[in-house]
Amino acid sequence: MLRRLRRHDFGPLTHDVEALYRRLNLRLSDERAWVRFAHESSSNIIEKFTAMFTEGIAAGGEAAEIGRIVSDNVVRILALRKHRLQSAVGFRGMMIGLTAGMAGTLYIGIGLLKVLEGLFSGANLDSGAVSTGLAVSNFSVNVPLMSFVVTFLMLIHCIVGSAMVTIDPTLASSRSRGVSHRRVSSRAARQARS
Repeated sequence: MLRRLRRHDFGPLTHDVEALYRRLNLRLSDERAWVRFAHESSSNIIEKFTAMFTEGIAAGGEAAEIGRIVSDNVVRILALRKHRLQSAVGFRGMMIGLTAGMAGTLYIGIGLLKVLEGLFSGANLDSGAVSTGLAVSNFSVNVPLMSFVVTFLMLIHCIVGSAMVTIDPTLASSRSRGVSHRRVSSRAARQARS
């Protein structure tokens, strides 16, 4: 089966798969060949599932059945990782929208306070207005202080939001070797099943 997989391009794993194939063909120690493959790939998921595969073979299991089980588990784990990444990206988008909406609302509120302050400061309140219950003659707003408070609150919100949106470092860069391994592992799992 590895001979068939050898023909495919696995990106960064192609060299490692070729080396595994050569080691297995030497027939020195299959278990050591698989362990070395897992170590050279520098992927935690490959290391764990390679260990499961070699232990299953050593216990007397059939390689095809163990490969199918390992393949199904790899596909499930990769689906969970993809779901986690999508959730994190969705949360980040929600936080950006919430920040923009909150900033707009707060700054519009400050603008309304400026307008109200201008209206009430220019109003000539006679004695008749006071008797009707409009006691707003001392209406004043410290607009620069309000702008500072809103800006400070937005800064705190952005800091807390960015701390909450932090993504797992292995998922952060699509150029990292780990992401390539996940893509390659998923492709290898699908091909192993067919």
